[in-house]
Amino acid sequence: MVLCCCSLSFKYKLYCDADYYSSDCSVYCVANDTDVGGHYTCDPITGNITCRPGTLSEEVVARLLL
Repeated sequence: MVLCCCSLSFKYKLYCDADYYSSDCSVYCVANDTDVGGHYTCDPITGNITCRPGTLSEEVVARLLL
C-alpha cells in the first residue's frame, strides 16, 4: 500500500486601483489640500477622510458657527 500525502497552500494580496480603499476596494477617496476642495488625506486602509493637521472638519466648523 502506498500512502500519498499532499497539501497545497497559497497566499494572495488584493491591490486596489489608485484612490480606492477598503478590503473590497469599494471606497473612493482622493486626498486634497486646497481651500476650495478641503485639506484632508485618505486613510490608506479604510479610505476614511482625515483632516490635515491644523484644519477643522465641516462638522467642527458648523458647531463653532452656532
